[in-house]
Amino acid sequence: MYRRGTLKIDYEIKDPNAERPNNDSKQTLWPEEAQRILTNIKKEHLKMLGLSKEVSDPANMIIENLAVAPPPVRPSVAMMGTTGRSEDDLTVAYKAIIKQNNEIKRAIKSGSSEVQI
Repeated sequence: MYRRGTLKIDYEIKDPNAERPNNDSKQTLWPEEAQRILTNIKKEHLKMLGLSKEVSDPANMIIENLAVAPPPVRPSVAMMGTTGRSEDDLTVAYKAIIKQNNEIKRAIKSGSSEVQI
């Protein structure tokens, strides 16, 4: 199920001394803001967390692009008990992702607030 606006995190600021945008304790963290925050974590803070900017940068944990292997390197799979061939699991997963993305694009374009996938 896709609902416009679900790619967010709603949170509440409980510290009375903390800065509150619009003086509201309830806030929303959008993916772009999360990416910006993770990108701007200082190296010394990463070191305290046991992470490294070069090896385990938290900003790299958000997938922005998914590389798709071309069909020639995705082998077809022999079906048991027959002489036929079938698509491998990776190709089936790619097709499902593409289908879902197209449904979401269609829903956004039509102004729908949700779409069943």
